[in-house]
This record gives sequence, C-alpha cells and structure tokens, in this order.
Amino acid sequence: MATPEWLVIEVLEARALGAFDISTSSSDPFVTLSLAKRGKDVSESQRTRVAHRNRHPMFSERFAFNLSKLKDADSIKLEVFDQDYLSSDFMGKVEYPLDELLKLASKAPYSRWFALAGKRPGDKAEGELHFQASVFTEQEYMEHNTKAPVLKRDPASLHQRLAEMWLEVNLQRLGHNLVPGTSVQQADAMKQLLQDLSMEVCLGKVITVFPLRSTGMETGAGAIVLPLKQKIQIPLENCFASKAWDKKGLDEAADIRLYVKSGNEVLAKTQVPIWDVPVQTAPSTPSTPTAQAAGSGDAAAAGDGVEAKAYTRTLQTYSWKLLGEGNMDVTFTVKLLPKPPPPPQAALTASPSTAGEQPPVMVADDMTSILQGSDDREAAPLASVPPPLDLVVVDTLMAAGPQAVYRELISEDASAIKTMIADAHLTNLKIGPWSMKQHEQYAKALFRTVSYTKPLNIPFAPKSADVMEDQRVYVKEAGGFVFEKRISTNAPKGDCFFVQQQFVAVSDGKGSSKLNVSIKVNFVKSAGLLKSTIQGVALKEGETNLKTLVANARQSLLSNTAPSQIQEVLKREGVVPDAAPVAAEAAAPAAVGAPGAAGPA
Repeated sequence: MATPEWLVIEVLEARALGAFDISTSSSDPFVTLSLAKRGKDVSESQRTRVAHRNRHPMFSERFAFNLSKLKDADSIKLEVFDQDYLSSDFMGKVEYPLDELLKLASKAPYSRWFALAGKRPGDKAEGELHFQASVFTEQEYMEHNTKAPVLKRDPASLHQRLAEMWLEVNLQRLGHNLVPGTSVQQADAMKQLLQDLSMEVCLGKVITVFPLRSTGMETGAGAIVLPLKQKIQIPLENCFASKAWDKKGLDEAADIRLYVKSGNEVLAKTQVPIWDVPVQTAPSTPSTPTAQAAGSGDAAAAGDGVEAKAYTRTLQTYSWKLLGEGNMDVTFTVKLLPKPPPPPQAALTASPSTAGEQPPVMVADDMTSILQGSDDREAAPLASVPPPLDLVVVDTLMAAGPQAVYRELISEDASAIKTMIADAHLTNLKIGPWSMKQHEQYAKALFRTVSYTKPLNIPFAPKSADVMEDQRVYVKEAGGFVFEKRISTNAPKGDCFFVQQQFVAVSDGKGSSKLNVSIKVNFVKSAGLLKSTIQGVALKEGETNLKTLVANARQSLLSNTAPSQIQEVLKREGVVPDAAPVAAEAAAPAAVGAPGAAGPA
C-alpha cells in the first residue's frame, strides 16, 4: 500500500458517560481530537458539537488529519468534556499509538469501542467512546470526499437541502431493563407506567407528539418490552426555516430527538443526527410496504431498494423517580424521502387497523372535500368530545353552526384571523397544506404547519421570535369540530415548553354552536426556577389572544346573523330578559362581541 497521507477519524458515539450535572444526573458531552507527540498536541484541535443532556450521545462526525504535515506525531488523542456555563470539565480520554492505528486501518476501516481513561495513569473515568479510523492517499481522499461529502449542518444549508423532504420514523420496540433486586411491586408499577406513554419527535423547530401504540407487553429476562408498530411521516419544510438560533439550538438543529413521556413528564430521550440517515430519492408508491427491521442493528429494506437505517439506542433517563435505576432503550428505523403521494381513495376511509397489524399512514394533498363541509341547522351534536385542557378560556354559545364558526376561527381567509395577524404585528406568515395521517383516536385527522415571526417585549432578549404552530383537525362534520394547536417558539427558554390550544364546537341542533376553548402549557424539559414564570406568562398571553380571537369571530358572525337568531342565542345564554326583545336586538353586537362584556366572552 502507498504511504498514507490522510487519517480520517469518525467519532461515532459514547455510552455510560459520567453524570457531571448533579441536578439532572446527566452531562453535556463533546469530543476533541488532535494528533500528539509524547502527550502534547502537534496538530490543531478539532471538536464535535455538544450533545446536550445525554450520557449516551451519538455524534457521527468525521475529522481529517493531513499526515504529511504532521510527521512528528506519535499518537491520536480524543478527549471527552462536559460543557458547563463557565468552563468545560474533563470526563475522560482515549490515546492510541499512531503507527499501530495506521497499520490496523491500512486495509479496511478500523472501528472499536475504547474505555475512557483518566488524565493520569491509574485515574478512573466513566464511559466508553466508539470511533472509526480510515487512511487514504491524496487521490483516495479526494475521491472519498466526492462520494461522501460532509453535509453542511447550519440551519440555512439544511433548509436548502431538506425543505422538500419528509422524515419517516418506524418505531419497533421500547424496552426497560430492570436492575437486579427489583421487587414484584416495583415491576408491576413499571408495567402500569409503560402502558400509557407518548413520544415527541423533535427536529429543528418542529415538535411532533403522538401516543405510543403497543401490540402487547412482554416481560422476562430482567426487562419489560413494548413491541411497537408505528410509522410517522413528518414534513421538513419548516424545521430549519427559522433565522434565529442560539448556541444550544445550533448544536441540536440537525439532531432527530426522541423523547418518551408519561403525561407531561419526560422520562427519557435519545438523538440521531440527520446526516446519518439514508435518503430515498424516488417517491414511493402507496403500495410500498413499510420498512421493517430484520433484527436489532440490521438495516431494513424499503420498497424502492433504499434502506431505512435501523437503530437501537440507550435512552438518557430524565425521571429517576418514575423509572428507577434501570435503562430504557428504543429500536426504530429512519429514512428521508420525498413528499409521499396521496394514498388510494379506499385508504382515506379505511377503518382502524386491528391489533397486531401495521396501521396505515395516510397522506393526502387535496383535502378540499373534507375541509369545506356545510352547516346543518338540525345536525346532531358530536357523540363524544375530548375534555378541556388545564385552563378554559372560552365556554359560550356562538350564533352560527359549527362550520361557520370553524371558518371564522381557523380559516386563514377569515376576517377574525386577519385582524389578529394585523393587531399582533405578525410577519413572515407561512401556511402549509393540509395532509391526512393516521391518529390513535380519530380516523381522519388532518395536519398542517403554520409559521410566523412575532415581536418580543422581553428585556435583554431578541426583538422578535419565530413561532411554529402544529395544527390538527381531529373531527370536522356538521355536528361540530375538534381542532388543536401545538405552538412552539425560539424565544428565550422556548425549547423547554410548547403551548397547547384546543377548540371544540358542538352543534345545538338549532343553528348555533357551543364553543369551548382551552389552553395548557406542556414542558418538554426542565426550565429550572423559571418554570412557574414561563407558565404564567404563556397562559396569560394565550388567554388574551384567544379571547380577542373569539370576540372578533363572534362580531363577524353576528354581522351576518338575523336579529331573531341573535336574540335567541342571548336568551339561552341568560343575557337578554324575555321582556326586552327590541332593546336586546339593538344591543346584541356590543354585548357579545367586545371582550369583558356582560355575556361570556
């Protein structure tokens, strides 16, 4: 073999690192690399990004060293640090003789796990580091970079490259490993906890939340296992569109982060860098089978021949109180694909799948026939509706049927929506198309994303923030609708929470609708001492905006409603006495439309 001129090190992952942050029982690790002579650096140090709050991080980052310019080097040195506010704490290192490494990697890439060592001989360090070494001549190195270029990881480049793509995640297994000595009572409590979980998939500025649907529960060999068969497809058009990113946001921008939750509490998380995910270039057909992993660590062949990469990841535990000392792990496959085509018409009306079958993922571009609908004055109310969220903002009767109320509250062409956008000085408004997807409770759930920029009035903070709304129509028919927003922002501490808003309108069978609007703040990770402040501000702002929106919608609806119907609505709300019908009709618009009026707003 010709004399090697380039050494390429790929830092793959680490596991079981020490917990340097006592408050979270975690760390924020990163890895530095350099060539050394007798322990002292002779090359410029290179480093990975920071993997925030993760003792089992996946890096998958590649670094090159020009050996022809570093002939004095005798070892390769990789050091792991925990990033702190003021400094970085040493966690451990791997130092390997350069001649031996070049020999091992001369015929094929050399890859293995290394136990971390302390600073001095005999010092102990927790955890292991996995890296791969390859050697190249100058020509081979140029060819390698041409065939496998490094994906630019800044948000603008990611947006340019991936805005037209979709992320497909196939969940297959979630396990919890019980530590020796776990009692029967503790194991039973853990089984109960694992029966009602949800997962958040976060990429860039987009958060997708869904319940975990297991095909059963398996126990034995010191573990509780939930077999999963769920496929989630997420459009990437808004993931990297934001212009404002803080340091932590840049570190995590290209990481696909999976959070396992019980209620509002995060139990555990893992992450996979998006540049490690294979790309399908040709659109799949509706009949393409779902990619399924053949086994742990194996790639799964997709229908077009492109492989969806399989991962089995140990999760970073967030809640020791609920999970105990055992680790959780998750098995899933991931791929990037072009925008999925609409499924066959039969799939749009398919009944929910039976237990054990792969539920269909339904995606459709043209939802016009479903979104338009028409009001029926005699329509029966919805058979069941979800309970309100934590804070009920509006609970009132609207002088119109559910379809008209929907148009005023949700349609981007409605005057109430336009007024709200103007009054709040929102800019850069982008509204994505509706698409249909399978949902745990609703057969025809519609999803879209809406993004915009809003001004901020927070001391020492940026003057504006980007906002992302994940909008969902769960039910929309003559008898009512169920609509939900999940709102996230890149404002300070915005990565700690999202705001959930729920709109439920039910026909009263007399041409009017009972409207309930509620709100809730969901924390996805610790906000420390600021949690109560964030919750209070978010609830107050949401309450004000929602009351204004509903008031504007009512005013618009009343302008197109007959006085007799207005009077009837006010009577049923207890606002207008029977003895004063004429005065009531004259006063109706002001009484019902203005915030803080006598009637429910």
